[in-house]
Amino acid sequence: STYSTSGVYTDVLTAVNGCDSTVTTDLTVGAAISGSQTLSLCSGESVTVGTSTYSTSGVYTDVLTAVNGCDSTVTTDLTVGAAISGSQTLSICSGESVTVGTNTYTVSGVYTDVLTAVNGCDSTVTTDLTVHAVIDVSTTVSGITITANAAPASYQWVDCTNGFLPVSGEINQSYVANVNGNYAVIVTQNGCADTSICVSITMNGLGEWSQNHQLLVYPNPATGVVMIQADGIMNQVEVMNSMGEVVMRETAGEKQLQLDLGNLSPGIYYLLVSTDNERTVRKIVKK
Repeated sequence: STYSTSGVYTDVLTAVNGCDSTVTTDLTVGAAISGSQTLSLCSGESVTVGTSTYSTSGVYTDVLTAVNGCDSTVTTDLTVGAAISGSQTLSICSGESVTVGTNTYTVSGVYTDVLTAVNGCDSTVTTDLTVHAVIDVSTTVSGITITANAAPASYQWVDCTNGFLPVSGEINQSYVANVNGNYAVIVTQNGCADTSICVSITMNGLGEWSQNHQLLVYPNPATGVVMIQADGIMNQVEVMNSMGEVVMRETAGEKQLQLDLGNLSPGIYYLLVSTDNERTVRKIVKK
């Protein structure tokens, strides 16, 4: 007789002496044991089931020995999250900062931060940070000319007494004031901007440089000779470059004057015309 289920069984056998031999069998068959588990790990971690260790995603089956001595089958559905990393290149202005996780950076450098991703695993962020130097917003004053010392840069001159409104067209390194006032320059470098202190220009006793005086200058832009016509006798005509340097000076004594700019380099210049009772400035472009 063969038995595979629990029970008490009686079997009559033949003993060696030829007589009946009765055997009673009390049989217990343990139930099959099996189980499953679903696990999630981060990259670099592992899980051990019995004598097996797993570190990659997959479905694994292990046969162990239960406390009753029978086989115990364990199925493991394992997900291993991929390593998460990223990088960023940032540029900020002096005085600004950037925060990554719980760290705040204010100086140039390459920084590595380990954060926690949405899946609970580590996320590594590398930050290549450039902090641009402080902008030089100092200026130099020569007469009625204010020059920004920072170079190279972009410039915008503003009127401090008029709500810091931009002075139209004044985007050169130097600014020639034509009326008394307070002026500053916004200097832009590497995408960062800062403003200089205001400079006061006063021309008492010399007469203010006027833009409204009747003065014709043509052609403008010019390539060579320009004609200057005033409604009064011109005593002196000066040509000033954008750095505030006088590069030409002529004595007129008449209401009109021909001025040859042929030897000047291309750029922006200022004609400073003096009459008996007024001083007039005009911007002229030399091609």
